[in-house]
Amino acid sequence: MVTPNPKDLYRFCDLVMESVVEMSPPSYDLPWLPGFEECKTDYERVKKFMSMPFLRQFKISISDQSSAVKNNSIAKQKREQGNEAWRTNNLSLALRYYTEAIFFASSSEEKALGYGNRSCVLSRIGVHEAVLQDIDLAIKYNFPKDRRPRLFIRRAQSLISLKLFKDALTEFNNCVEYMKSENLTIPNNLNEMMQKGIKDCSTIIKDEVLIDNSVIPYFVHEAKSLIMKHENTQTIITKNYNNPNNSSNITDHNLHPSIFRSLHLQDPPAVKLNYNDEFGWHIVATKNIQPGELLILDKPYSCRLHYNRLLLNCYRCSKRCINPIPCRNCTQVGFCSELCEQEAWNPVWIDINTSLPLESTADLSLPCHRFECGLVDRLIIEDYAGWKRLRSKSSNDLTVSIKKLKSFIDKLSDDDVIGGPNISWLAFSLLTKTAPNILNRLIKVN
Repeated sequence: MVTPNPKDLYRFCDLVMESVVEMSPPSYDLPWLPGFEECKTDYERVKKFMSMPFLRQFKISISDQSSAVKNNSIAKQKREQGNEAWRTNNLSLALRYYTEAIFFASSSEEKALGYGNRSCVLSRIGVHEAVLQDIDLAIKYNFPKDRRPRLFIRRAQSLISLKLFKDALTEFNNCVEYMKSENLTIPNNLNEMMQKGIKDCSTIIKDEVLIDNSVIPYFVHEAKSLIMKHENTQTIITKNYNNPNNSSNITDHNLHPSIFRSLHLQDPPAVKLNYNDEFGWHIVATKNIQPGELLILDKPYSCRLHYNRLLLNCYRCSKRCINPIPCRNCTQVGFCSELCEQEAWNPVWIDINTSLPLESTADLSLPCHRFECGLVDRLIIEDYAGWKRLRSKSSNDLTVSIKKLKSFIDKLSDDDVIGGPNISWLAFSLLTKTAPNILNRLIKVN
């Protein structure tokens, strides 16, 4: 659904390359600013880069026609495409179009119609809990009253499939009362379906038929962790996980407290972090390790859902989601619940010294969407350095200064011309994950 939008980036890359050549001495043949290779940290490189005069005058183009903007016309078009896919029994395509229609919808009317139509596809697929959720949302957004009986009957049928016969009977009866109060009629086939449902539910409830839960596969009841555990380590994992004060011979390296917590799952630790010139940072065993023994339990500082999964998984918790709800402002990401959508707008910043959250108790590794809302298409860039695009251009189409740079880049291997959507997007997430006070302190120090 999200299509990369590299126009501004490519315009920016062209300006950077031209400026690098213009600011370099004639004998200088490297594709970066003079002195850039002397920078030791990314921050120093950014600071050097920011010294380029043109940079602060560069303006990102803003377009009201951006694919990230809610648009009822596009929502209606997507919904009609979903209707066509439904008529040809292409359920997967219909589901995708209806989901996109919901994402683009800005008015309550379009949202209601999108949820109502998607609930029909979900019912055919047999995902009945999702059907109930979409019907609730369709009614919440004021689904047309004359068509609501269809939703009520569909909801009752899903309740039957979930073995909730009393609730289904109540829903059928409520549908009858609603039609009377609104003076509505429904097609004969729907009326017959409703009457049959009332009769069947009444019979089942009257006979007090017991529902056998044994039809549920045993592994659903008996699901256990897939992490292999060694019996001798489990009693001390919890005790040591939140204790960053364990002694270690590498404290001089000023490691982040979260690294200590990851390594000190056992007492004494089964592994230690070591550094030398030959291997750099590496982990060394401190004792004989049993097969299946849990050594390290760690969480990422930040994470991002793969951009190909934005319609299939919750953007925040990554849960597989067949009926995602959209972001409140953009059309680019979806969530499994309103709770996840709300939490994705709350920044989770941590204290660099204690690893404790500054403003939230939510899972620290989960992404925040607030700072990238509407910008996802600008972040998932395949060639964010612009070098691959430069290599593909003919020298006849380039300025004299850029030709010099291209001759250097053409000599590089494909592995050296790096850059991809996952890397560029994750780099942005790392920045937004860092608390403003830490960024301000870093800027002042440097």
